[in-house]
Amino acid sequence: MLGFAANFAAKCEKVANSWEIVAGETLVSLFAQQDGFTQHKYSPKEYDRDYERKYYRFYDYRWRDILPVLPTAAEQANGTPVEFISIH
Repeated sequence: MLGFAANFAAKCEKVANSWEIVAGETLVSLFAQQDGFTQHKYSPKEYDRDYERKYYRFYDYRWRDILPVLPTAAEQANGTPVEFISIH
């Protein structure tokens, strides 16, 4: 993979602890409920692109918080297309 997204993902992976998930601001912005995400202690990442200084935030995801609902999530989805699944 080449390009900004792949390079940035590799940099995020380097700062993630073992068994932890780090997500960029674009992915996090797609979630209606963002309460599982907290800004990473090294965020935002500063970088140069097209001769401009820019910043991109990235977040830790508390995946352990969703463990109680995982057993029923697959059962509830039951083959339903992703665009029709909502979280209450």
